Amino acid sequence: MKRRSLRSLLGAGATATAVALITASTAFGAQPPSPSIPDLLDASDSGVSATDEITNDATPDFLVNAGVAQAGLTVTLYLADPTQSPTAVGTATIDGTGFATVSAASTPDAIYDATATTKNAIGEESNHSLSIEIEIDTAPPTISGPPVLLNSGGGQFTFTQTPTFTVFVDGDDTSTTVKTYEGAVLLGTGQISETFLILGVALSGADVVTATPLADGAHTIHAVASDLAGNTSTPSSTITIQIDGTPPVVGTPDLLEADDDGPSSTDNATKNPRPRLVFVTEPSVRVIIFEDGIAIGSGHADAAGVATIRVNDLNWLDEGVHCIYATAIDGVGHVSSETKQLCLTIEEGAVPFASNLGVDLQGAFLSLSLRSTVAARATIRVLANGKPVKFRIGKKKAKKITRRLKAGKRKSVKLRIPKRVARNAKIRVVASVNSKDGRRILVKKRALAQRAR
Repeated sequence: MKRRSLRSLLGAGATATAVALITASTAFGAQPPSPSIPDLLDASDSGVSATDEITNDATPDFLVNAGVAQAGLTVTLYLADPTQSPTAVGTATIDGTGFATVSAASTPDAIYDATATTKNAIGEESNHSLSIEIEIDTAPPTISGPPVLLNSGGGQFTFTQTPTFTVFVDGDDTSTTVKTYEGAVLLGTGQISETFLILGVALSGADVVTATPLADGAHTIHAVASDLAGNTSTPSSTITIQIDGTPPVVGTPDLLEADDDGPSSTDNATKNPRPRLVFVTEPSVRVIIFEDGIAIGSGHADAAGVATIRVNDLNWLDEGVHCIYATAIDGVGHVSSETKQLCLTIEEGAVPFASNLGVDLQGAFLSLSLRSTVAARATIRVLANGKPVKFRIGKKKAKKITRRLKAGKRKSVKLRIPKRVARNAKIRVVASVNSKDGRRILVKKRALAQRAR
């Protein structure tokens, strides 16, 4: 029997259709080519860099390039952690430009290798693309307790206007960034720098320095931590601190009116060799008065910020003009600027004025001579920059010596002070004489000789 052709059996139109089906079957029977490496979209890459492939999105989006020739085919996204085979987590259709955007199904936190394949219309799938490593991290860090104040002046008090805080974060992630805030105002940023175990619990610490100086007074501070994936912790509990970062202010000395013996109550003339000076400053600060760089008296301001300071016993003022200034020190050690000088005139008429003490300094040796009009006992001290200094007399060291004086007779004494003191300090010798009538008379003289070399 003669075999009939396909065309004769089906007709001309049917024959064309059959040929097309055979051709299509042949085309789709070929395995499609693999697409490019999946790329985590910038919108899903929440890490500190748009290329670090870290995300806090549990359903991240990827862009896959399969080529224009694959338009209309399907792209499948696979994720695989080190313990599993690749798992399909999403599909998308390739558009006319050859790209497909694939959204992954909700995925647990872990590090994954992401790959992609294409499928043709009859379900034939390409080999996997090359992989890219991504990290999904949706868990925010947890801050343990409030910020801890460093460089504290005691409790939650500090004398610096740029305090440093340590913030503790649960875990051992050294990539965590910590920020401190006062309300909504950012104060400083720090990085985890130390991890350790406390009773078996892992903690990490970050020191955060306040970048912009804070005003004196109370400040309530909290912290927030963020990781590389962009997860942000809930705000920590708060700490309230007190700042005192400003030195005290003290006014110009004023001679106490009761000690002003001149014709005017404002001429600053007095017969008192140990005059009292009044200062207006801050409550409780310590005020120190100086003459020519030497501290000659000190005291504390009262609750109203007023200090009345008297020149001390060993640094009483000789007859003549003396210019006095002061500084104030608060409880945390801030020192004020020096005040303007007040120049006093010590007038004649007070005891002691006429000196019966002779002093000569040669190198490190002090030669003293003392005469009293009446029999008395004299105590001699040497001051270096206003403070008593040890000296050597014979084989002994002392800060003071006592000598008995006969009426009208001069007593000579030779002693040695340290060379470095003789070379650099301002030397004064003070003698106190107890007279028969019970008065303690002070006589003083500056050592004017050339300093030792």
